[in-house]
Amino acid sequence: MITTRTGRDSITLQVVGEFNGEWVQELERRWRKARTEGPSVRVDLCGAHEIDGQARNLIAEMFADGVELVVGPCHPRRVQ
Repeated sequence: MITTRTGRDSITLQVVGEFNGEWVQELERRWRKARTEGPSVRVDLCGAHEIDGQARNLIAEMFADGVELVVGPCHPRRVQ
């Protein structure tokens, strides 16, 4: 599941649960839209698990684009 929170200074996209398959495509769609709407984008991955290669590639692309990644404190998860 992905939720979007719009604040005054940023848009936060929060990933909860499995982060693979269709959820990677959904986060990419929301991220690209958020880039055009707000001054900054944050992605909260604390609730994400089962992060696959496609998700890792998207995370790297978003980081290179200047997205703030929130990754802790996190619960243990399986990364493939």
